[in-house]
Amino acid sequence: MDQVKRQHGPYRSPQWIDSFCGGAVCLDFVNTVEQLDTAKAEERLTSYDALLAWSRARETAAADPLDRLARVAARNPKVAEAVWRDAIALRGEMRAFLHRIEAGETPDPKPMNERLRTLPALPPLIVGGDAYLPDLPGRDPGEVVWPVLWSLSALLTSSDAGRLGICGGQGCGYLFLDHSRNRSRRWCSSEGCGNRERARRAYHAHKAD
Repeated sequence: MDQVKRQHGPYRSPQWIDSFCGGAVCLDFVNTVEQLDTAKAEERLTSYDALLAWSRARETAAADPLDRLARVAARNPKVAEAVWRDAIALRGEMRAFLHRIEAGETPDPKPMNERLRTLPALPPLIVGGDAYLPDLPGRDPGEVVWPVLWSLSALLTSSDAGRLGICGGQGCGYLFLDHSRNRSRRWCSSEGCGNRERARRAYHAHKAD
């Protein structure tokens, strides 16, 4: 699901496209705070509805179960809010855990295992557009984070766990999988942080001259 190239969905969504650079659903979920390491940090997952909107854009599940979850959430707003708050807490736990791995550590998996043990088995896959998607039941608002945790489990049990990188752009902090031949990727995207950093350095070099 992470590596399928699509002609629709997140790659045409102006709201989210710049954060879908991680190479895995779980990393793109962590990358939902813009300019994380600055005073201008912007939270993008501002509600359960925003969490559903991100899921639609990233195509973590088919449209029908996400529509059902939206209706369930509308009938149970307090439950939906609790799920959203827990998702934000999960994101922070994942970010801290993945940062330690990127730094060369091997953190205790117990906190992540506590999350993973609550998951059901991966449901059957269905075709959604030109991607394969898990066929979620669409009954429990908490289902919206299941694909994130499935992706995290797949990442941590693969060689990609050793290919984590953090964007070198000033204040960015986005995580990504570095599949470059000599592990030389520096930016979440060359068009975004890469261009900004090159422009900033050119400006300071010109100013120094």
